[in-house]
Amino acid sequence: MQQPLILIQDFHFALLPKMIKTSRPDAHIVLFWHITWPSAEQFSICPWRKEILEGMLGADIIGFHTQQHCNNFIETVGKEVESLIDFERFSITRGSNTSYIKPFPVSVAFTNSPKDTVLEEKPNKDVLEWIKIKTKYIGLGVDRLDYTKGIMERLKGLETFLDAYPHYKKQLTFVQIAPESREVGEKNQEYNKAVTEEVGRINKKLKIDEWEPIVLEKEYHPHEELDTLYRLANFCLITSLHDGMNLVAKEFVAARDDEAGVVILSQFAGASRDLTGAIIVNPYSAEEIAETIHKALTMSPTEQHRRMKSMRNSVKNYNIYRWAAELIKSIVSLG
Repeated sequence: MQQPLILIQDFHFALLPKMIKTSRPDAHIVLFWHITWPSAEQFSICPWRKEILEGMLGADIIGFHTQQHCNNFIETVGKEVESLIDFERFSITRGSNTSYIKPFPVSVAFTNSPKDTVLEEKPNKDVLEWIKIKTKYIGLGVDRLDYTKGIMERLKGLETFLDAYPHYKKQLTFVQIAPESREVGEKNQEYNKAVTEEVGRINKKLKIDEWEPIVLEKEYHPHEELDTLYRLANFCLITSLHDGMNLVAKEFVAARDDEAGVVILSQFAGASRDLTGAIIVNPYSAEEIAETIHKALTMSPTEQHRRMKSMRNSVKNYNIYRWAAELIKSIVSLG
C-alpha cells in the first residue's frame, strides 16, 4: 500500500510516529493527544522530554482538544527541540518532516436522530429505588477514581454548600459514580481510600434520620443506566483539576432531550471552551463550588432551557462523527 493514512491515539504511543515515519516516509500520520498538554515549564521536569517530542514530531498532524494545548505544545517544542516553528501556519519543521498542530475537540455520538434519542417519555425512576434516593433534588458526578477528576475537591464543595444552605438537607442527594481508575498502583489505592473515607466522614457529620447527602457507587454502570441518571439529575458537577476534554459533560447534555438540568463545569476541563451554557467553576474553591450548586438549584426553567439548548446545539454540530471527519480531512488535504 502506497501512502497509507495512519491514525495514532494518545500518549501511550508517543514514540510511534517517528518509528513509522522512519520505516515508511510516505505514510501520512495523525497523532491525537487525548489528555492535556502542560506548560513548557511543567513539561521540562520530564527526564524523557526530548525523546517524547521527537517521537511525536514524526506525525504530519498532531491534534489536541483545545487551542491552548496546541499553544503549550508549540512553546514546549520551541524550548526543548531544535526546530523551525511557523506561527502563522502553526507548524513545526524538524529535519525533512513538517508537523501541523491543530485543535480537534472530541465529542460524543449525538446527532438528534431517533436512534440517539431516549425513547421513553420520562426516565425510569426504578434506578433511584435501587440506590435508595427519595429526595427532591439530585446531583450527579461520573468519573473514574482518579485524582485529576477533583473528587475530593467536589466533596468539600458539597459539604460547604450544605453548611451554608442547611435547608437543603434531606432535600438533596448527590450521587457519585466512581469506578476505580484504569491505573493500578499504590497512589490510586490511597486515593480510593481517601475518597471513601471522606464520603463516610461527610455522611456521618450531616446524616439526618435515614438521609445521607452522598451516595458513592464504585461499580461500573453501562450507558443505559447512566443516561437515566443524566436525565433525572438536577445538575451534573464536574470538578476536574486538569482534563483534556471531559466527555461526561457532553454525555449529560446529549441525554437531556427535555432541555432541562444544569452543567457545573471546571474551568480546567477542555469542554468548558465548547459548552458555553455551563456554569464554570474553579474546583480549588469550595466556596465557589457551593455557590454554583445553589445557582443550579435555584435557576429558573427558562434559563435552564436557554443554556441547555445552546449546549445541545454545540454538541450536535460538532459530534464524534464531525471530529473524525475533520481529522481525516486534515491529513488528506496535505496530499
